[in-house]
Amino acid sequence: MTMPATQKTLAVSVDPQKAMAEGAEQVAEGFKAAATFSKGNIEAFVKLSKIATESAQNISAELVDYSKRSYEVAMAAAQEIYTCTTLGAFIEKQSEFGKVSMEGLAAETAKLNDMLSAAAKKWSPP
Repeated sequence: MTMPATQKTLAVSVDPQKAMAEGAEQVAEGFKAAATFSKGNIEAFVKLSKIATESAQNISAELVDYSKRSYEVAMAAAQEIYTCTTLGAFIEKQSEFGKVSMEGLAAETAKLNDMLSAAAKKWSPP
C-alpha cells in the first residue's frame, strides 16, 4: 500500500517543522542557561570586587597611618639628635633611632602581611 501524494507531502513537511520547533526550544533553553551562568558570574565578580576594594582601603589606611607615625618618630629623633653636644651622644641617639625604626618597620611588615593574608583568604573560593 502506498500513501497518496498529499499524505507524503504532509509527512515530509511536518517532520522538519517538528525538528525545527524542538531545535528552537533547545536554543532557548541554552540561552536561559547562559544568562543564568552569566548572572552568577557577574554576582561573584561584584562580590569579589567589593572584598578587594575593602581590603585595599584597609591596607591603604594602614600604610598612611604608618607613614604618619614613622614621620613623627623621625622628627622627634631629629630634634633629639640636634641637641646632642658630643659625638658619643650623637652616635647613641642615631643608633637608638635606627633600632626603633627597624623594629617599627618589622612590626608594620608583619601587620601588613597578616592583612594581605586575610584578604587573600576572603578572595579565594571556599
